[in-house]
Amino acid sequence: VEVKPLYQSLATEPRGLVGIHDAGHYHFTDFCIEGLFPNCGGDALPVEDSHRHIVTATTAWLRLARGEDGWQEWLPADDPQLSWRGQGL
Repeated sequence: VEVKPLYQSLATEPRGLVGIHDAGHYHFTDFCIEGLFPNCGGDALPVEDSHRHIVTATTAWLRLARGEDGWQEWLPADDPQLSWRGQGL
């Protein structure tokens, strides 16, 4: 939620924003440890699942931005675990 104003203020394209539902702020790191950081463990999405989403979306986005074909299907358009905004590809 906090990143949306920053994303909306970007004047450059291409740009993209992926939100991972049920993931905390530290889910993009390797040190999301239950009890040490908020939203790590419990009902939160497992960190491994967050990393899978991050790597897949980032790789597809960067390859499309470079002009490579065949990566659109890897973007998280229909994944219920994710929210996705992209412009300029």
